Amino acid sequence: MSTKTLKTKRKLDSAIVELQAQGQKITAEKLAQIVGVTTQAVHLFMSKHDMLHFLPASNQRKRTLGIVAELKGMDVSGLLVKEIHQLPIDGLADVKTDRLYTILRENNIAYRRPMENIEQILKDVDLSQHNIQELASMTGFEKDAIKYYSEKHNKPFKRMRVRSSKVDTAEQ
Repeated sequence: MSTKTLKTKRKLDSAIVELQAQGQKITAEKLAQIVGVTTQAVHLFMSKHDMLHFLPASNQRKRTLGIVAELKGMDVSGLLVKEIHQLPIDGLADVKTDRLYTILRENNIAYRRPMENIEQILKDVDLSQHNIQELASMTGFEKDAIKYYSEKHNKPFKRMRVRSSKVDTAEQ
């Protein structure tokens, strides 16, 4: 290796150690800021010198394949995505929820959709007797899902009364 390459490698190594000591995620952008070069230059150097394993994105595909394998080995068809997200699978907590939706869809893994059973559950309930919070706690559905169902089927739910403590200043 040339002396210039060794200098750059040492700078990157010290920047990686610095970020790890601070507990920060190691990214090409942060390394570029510390070293004083462009992000593309950092990525190019790291790929040429077999240093990409320090970047979390390079391990993402391996983690995703592991997550998919574990999810396919389980029956998650009755779980919502937020419940799947809480399963004790290595690396799953680091995956963002929208990415998890994509992983499930792309790999044909069945999961329970939030609106899937709402019509069956709410068709026999008199919505006008309950407010939105009561309906949400009774059924386990999100408030937005209940509002959507209510509007779609023209079945209003009981509105909560907002008490106003405003005094009409015009009368005083």
